[in-house]
Amino acid sequence: MLELITEKPGRLHSLDQEKLSAAIEGVPAVVYFGQGGLLDGTVEPTFARNQFVYRSYADGSCTVGRP
Repeated sequence: MLELITEKPGRLHSLDQEKLSAAIEGVPAVVYFGQGGLLDGTVEPTFARNQFVYRSYADGSCTVGRP
């Protein structure tokens, strides 16, 4: 069974039969600040056919308002 491992700074790995892949290329840039970053991922139920991966992540700006 293929599983995904996400890291908040934006790295995504696959885990298959207890073997962790190198970081997967093509993951969009994320805002890694506070609670933001690459949060979760899952593969499409028909992944073997279409290779779709769904991710949730924070994007935008990490600018904090100052008084």
